[in-house]
Amino acid sequence: MEVAVTTASKRREILQPKAMELAKEWGYTYVPRERHSIDKMLEDSDILVVVKATRVDLFKKGQKEAFYFHPSGSHLRALEIRRSGRDPLIKAANISPDDKIVDCTLGLGSDAIILSVATPKGQVIGLESVPYTANIVKHGLQTYESELDELTQAMRRITVQTYDYTEWLIEQPTNSQDIIYFDPMFHEQVASSNGINALRAFANGEALSEAAVLHAKRVARKRVVLKDSYHSPVFDHFGFEKIDRQASHIYGVIDCSEGSL
Repeated sequence: MEVAVTTASKRREILQPKAMELAKEWGYTYVPRERHSIDKMLEDSDILVVVKATRVDLFKKGQKEAFYFHPSGSHLRALEIRRSGRDPLIKAANISPDDKIVDCTLGLGSDAIILSVATPKGQVIGLESVPYTANIVKHGLQTYESELDELTQAMRRITVQTYDYTEWLIEQPTNSQDIIYFDPMFHEQVASSNGINALRAFANGEALSEAAVLHAKRVARKRVVLKDSYHSPVFDHFGFEKIDRQASHIYGVIDCSEGSL
């Protein structure tokens, strides 16, 4: 798939060095913007990365909506954690501050950010199988400045790896992580933020597999956690215990602690 990097139409000269640097780092082709429209530039590329002053946009041929990194709902969730110490994902995963966690479906990174907020002494790895999506999110996590210091620090602590999560899990030693987390694209369409809607055009829509769950249970010392739509059959199919919650999506867990399996 042909991927090109260019600049926003305004301030092209100022943004050019950054665009060229990212193109080199990511292994893509830099193309001068000149006065071409996004649609015109997509005639020669399948994917177009557009470097702007405050963010980096990702465009796909045939898609009007750009994908770009932003913390999404993690800001409000971090505020609630600061206020009450509570978050549904943190509760479902039964997180300790020093836990080692793998978010197998990084996406926008919103859940990984919350997992990192909850583990200031631990480690969060985010896996994303689509390289250009991984690049955008990794860049955002390393450069975005939040009004909340703990959110900025949490973003900086996340390690992003471009990897198919099943292949990654197969390669890991037994009991080498505390929590393995899956948030696949929902089987049923639910009301989503603009960021999630834009992500759908770029995301890997592969369903959760038997092999992935099997190796997740082997690698996790404490829990495997799944988020999916309320009526998803995936929970029962793989043996996840649903955590009752009045929402469009819920969490399910498999307890991997000693004596539970």
